[in-house]
Amino acid sequence: MEKIEQPEALTLEEKKGRWIHALRRKLEMRTLEEWDFETMSETIYKDDVLEFYRECQEEYVLADVHDEHAGVSASLDDFFEDYYDLGELLHIDALRGMTFMDYMATKEFPITFQTWPDDTEEEYWDLDKGIKHGKRKQ
Repeated sequence: MEKIEQPEALTLEEKKGRWIHALRRKLEMRTLEEWDFETMSETIYKDDVLEFYRECQEEYVLADVHDEHAGVSASLDDFFEDYYDLGELLHIDALRGMTFMDYMATKEFPITFQTWPDDTEEEYWDLDKGIKHGKRKQ
């Protein structure tokens, strides 16, 4: 019987790279419906402590799921930096000194959102005319 090789597990750094790439890919391409302001809010990650979501176009929000007044909104790249202390932002002592990327590392950077596949050519819409530009690769 032939031995089936198992794929090697990704390192945490590789998972982080894929997660960031998927988030950037999500920003690159949108359907016409996704450009509609009312449908732009989308949860990227949520657990019993925090929620990370895209609010409108390139504005992202990190919020405490138990306190609607605790959180911050910023551009996506701001969340990749280490100047946001989750404990201070979300008023959670157990997270003091931890950045958002530190927190996501404890979760192993799960991709819990839809994005475009890498083999898709850039696609965008002229909203005034309803015209789609670009195409999916064959």
